[in-house]
Amino acid sequence: MLANSNGTHATLLDSGNFVLVDGESNSVVWESFFYPSDTLLPGMRLGWFNLGTDKLRDQFLVSWQTPSVPSTGSFALGLNKNNRTELRVWHTEVSREIGYWDGRRFKFLYNSSLDDYNFSYVNSSDEIYFTFANRRNDSISCATNCFIEQPLSCGNGNNFSKIEGAMLNPTVFNESDHLGISDCEMMCRTNCSCTGFASYRDDGTGCVFYYEDISSIVDHIGRGNATIFIRGNATKTADQDPRRSGSGKKRLLWVIGIIPVVILLIFVAMFISRGKCSTCTSRLDSFRKRDHELPILSFSCVTTSTNNFSPANKLGEGGFGPVYKGTLLGHEFAVKRFSRKSGQGIEEFKNEVQLISKLQHRNLVKLLGCCIEREEKILIYEYMANKSLDSFLFDPNKKQLLDLRKRVSIIEGIAQGLLYLHKYSRLRIIHRDLKTSNILLDDDMNPKISDFGMARIFGENEVRGRTNKVVGTYGYMSPEYAVHGLFSTMSDVFSFGVIMLEIVSGRRNTTFSSLDHSLNLLGYAWELWCSSRGMELIDPLVADTSSVSKLLLCLHIALLCVQERPENRPSMSDIVTALSNEHADLPPPKKPAFSAHIDFCNSLHQQDCSTNDVSYSVLEAR
Repeated sequence: MLANSNGTHATLLDSGNFVLVDGESNSVVWESFFYPSDTLLPGMRLGWFNLGTDKLRDQFLVSWQTPSVPSTGSFALGLNKNNRTELRVWHTEVSREIGYWDGRRFKFLYNSSLDDYNFSYVNSSDEIYFTFANRRNDSISCATNCFIEQPLSCGNGNNFSKIEGAMLNPTVFNESDHLGISDCEMMCRTNCSCTGFASYRDDGTGCVFYYEDISSIVDHIGRGNATIFIRGNATKTADQDPRRSGSGKKRLLWVIGIIPVVILLIFVAMFISRGKCSTCTSRLDSFRKRDHELPILSFSCVTTSTNNFSPANKLGEGGFGPVYKGTLLGHEFAVKRFSRKSGQGIEEFKNEVQLISKLQHRNLVKLLGCCIEREEKILIYEYMANKSLDSFLFDPNKKQLLDLRKRVSIIEGIAQGLLYLHKYSRLRIIHRDLKTSNILLDDDMNPKISDFGMARIFGENEVRGRTNKVVGTYGYMSPEYAVHGLFSTMSDVFSFGVIMLEIVSGRRNTTFSSLDHSLNLLGYAWELWCSSRGMELIDPLVADTSSVSKLLLCLHIALLCVQERPENRPSMSDIVTALSNEHADLPPPKKPAFSAHIDFCNSLHQQDCSTNDVSYSVLEAR
């Protein structure tokens, strides 16, 4: 359905229904209640609508992949098309009836925690649906605490205890990345032979199941960092396990036999390593308490995965240290090892972990785990086969792989990632170090923003911040940040504008040179724009007559982003909108900041000029 006027407006109703209303007719053009996701709100309906027409609509719930990953999961809830009075839950190819309409009221087959809800069922010629209302306006989430299943007659009960130990060889495993830990629990709970379960992967997807004796699992408590859930009370099971007590007696006899040697070795070891071990352990424990959801790998595990940080595994090196390729159990990942000379302390390290572990977006690099042991600070990221954008963009041979379509796609992807950081994430985040080397490319050349070590969180009402410690990369920093230490979302917009100019031109701002040595890339782009010669800036590899309008649009937006005054720059929302509309009515850009060439990197032989702690008194900004 299309709106008949330009006065369309959106409203979020008290019921939770998000509606789009035509301004002239005041009729509803679209509403979210027609497209349920994972939550059923009072008044929302599940069933079939517009029966007997070509506009048949089927409404049902679909679970999230995991409690923290909102992509499509493997559970669905709705009415059964073969028996339309029956409410069922589907899990891949298997389904189970959970309730039905008996002609007068809705009955559930399980003990229900839904006594305060009034359920109703409608069956007419044009629609058949199930809905509910209640006194408190609560909602129902699909496959999460919806129904309390009748306990099975399992000898060890129907509850599970969380333990940390060595990961045993599973009896059964399911590699599906559509399964989360809650799915694993539900599958194990319905089979009394299943004595424990765990996630198949470090990111919480997939399932492994154990069908062996519980005491065998309990015997591995404390022998590793893997999280395993076992049926029943783990502590009680461990205390009652005769094998553990028996093995304890054997170990005691063994210790008594060699006690003089052992005591001597213990005291020597404690004397030598007491300081280091206590510091490392307390640091690791405190880190786990705050970031318990993120897997923590041991240093020995990381060393093994990178072949002892072999130069052959090295992917590159950033401002904070080298990045290596790691491989474990057939899985590839990137290992970012912070250099002791980088200047980044434990707080900056924790800052990056705590920020990125809470973010979920296809254009942000995914953090898989970390390691903080001895003096080591290491982050484990998803592996990006194509490394960073600058490795393609500024390489004479590889840049040929970046055609116009890919370059525009990369620009749009970076914009979407920034829009999420600035507006739509649970935290409002300013990156502060955007540059082409911090944009990673996956197998399909999709961009992912990385390196959040310098990022800062903004409160809901905060507009800008100030720091006496300016961090970032010359050539990408906004003037207000470089000179006065002021940063905001507009600081990131400026950096994005520089990146856009580099993508469009295929030339690096920090090492740009032209016949007029007073100009850098920003100044050169401005001069060409003012003289209507914008196409001369475009990389010859992608410049052709069919792409003139799109390229000039990117150039126009980039120049708006690098304007000197922050209030003149567009927001990321405006940028994303403009990129999708080649005929957008954009204001003319003003002269860019840093239009004159400043040779910061003359002695660095065309390398990125990065700094972690900058102190200076004069910057030329026109």
